[in-house]
Amino acid sequence: MRKLEALVLEDHIDAALRFLGNAGVVQFIDMEQRSEIWKSVLVPLETPIKTLNRCSDILSKIETSFKELGLEPEEDIAKDIPVTKEQTEELLTKVEQRHAKLPIKDLAVCLMIISKVDRLIASLEIAPETTLTEALEEKPVDKALAEMTEELSEIEKTTTLPALTKRKALMKEIRGLTTEKKAKLGERLEKIADIDKKLLTMR
Repeated sequence: MRKLEALVLEDHIDAALRFLGNAGVVQFIDMEQRSEIWKSVLVPLETPIKTLNRCSDILSKIETSFKELGLEPEEDIAKDIPVTKEQTEELLTKVEQRHAKLPIKDLAVCLMIISKVDRLIASLEIAPETTLTEALEEKPVDKALAEMTEELSEIEKTTTLPALTKRKALMKEIRGLTTEKKAKLGERLEKIADIDKKLLTMR
């Protein structure tokens, strides 16, 4: 028989004990009871302040992105967490790069436009038909969003009467619009919504 000493990561202790216990070939000693003999072997694992700051910065950016998109993060348990400094730094770099590539601002503008379109359609009591949208591949996303935002502003101007301060009076004025005008506004709004939703899927 030969005596061996081994260190096992805490997360894998149960699995190691089960495996070796089933094999019936080892005798375990709790190292906490003999911690003195490990002082020259074990090195405390300490997370560098720089790494902690990077983690905090990344989490802050992700939380801000969730707020801009109106999303609620779901709790999840991370798997395969790196245990060495090199692996941790590599993971943090990947997360930073992936987050930097996300079009958060464009997505936030898209969601804002869709929300405005939905409100205008509801206030005008319009049931627009589905319309075909123009190809977007040749038009930069920021330019397309700027054009849609500008057109929405123009539509809002035609359906908002500053002189009418009471909601009932405003709704009465909107209901007074001709069917033809409502239909035209509905077509414009639906076209904007379709283009905006297509931009979301493209991103």
